[in-house]
Amino acid sequence: MDDHAITVGGLVQVLHDHKSFEVVGTSTSGLEAIGLARKLAPDLLVLDYAMPDANGLEVFLEVSRWSPGTRTALVTGSPSVDLLHRLRDAGVHGLFQKSTDPALLCAGFKRVLAGEFAACPVTELQLGKAYVSKGLSNRETEVLKCIAMGLTNAKSAERLNISPKTVDSHRTALMRKLGVNSTASLLIRAVREGLIDI
Repeated sequence: MDDHAITVGGLVQVLHDHKSFEVVGTSTSGLEAIGLARKLAPDLLVLDYAMPDANGLEVFLEVSRWSPGTRTALVTGSPSVDLLHRLRDAGVHGLFQKSTDPALLCAGFKRVLAGEFAACPVTELQLGKAYVSKGLSNRETEVLKCIAMGLTNAKSAERLNISPKTVDSHRTALMRKLGVNSTASLLIRAVREGLIDI
């Protein structure tokens, strides 16, 4: 399931060529993917992360409720290290990049279907790197979301029921942890690392 028709077509062709898989449905949006998975209860659900209506993680969590026997693999672009860790921590069964060799991709899908966790070599290396968002406290994450909404320190403080000075302290801590020195850089890094959605 991907929002780009060419990508969907390419993946379907790879699976057909491998002759070990039967494609029972395709979709181009998260909500459509949820509906199809609920109706078809496939053995394997292949998703992109960035899709209209619902992202790959949201689709995975929803499908897990309706079809717990369905295994899920995400094949996505250039995900951040933090996003990969969040997906694995959530229980996604396979993590692959769109640049993965088709033979490795199909071999990985077979491992996922066999009950294993599987990832392409590049993703395996990324999963070995530090997980930035685990270093953020719950309050820092809340302040980050307020910054992303464009709220001032005073408005953030009112929303979170803390003082503006405490908000400023959290903002400073966020910049230090993410290695940036401006609010604009903080937001760019946070989006790139998957800590906030646009």
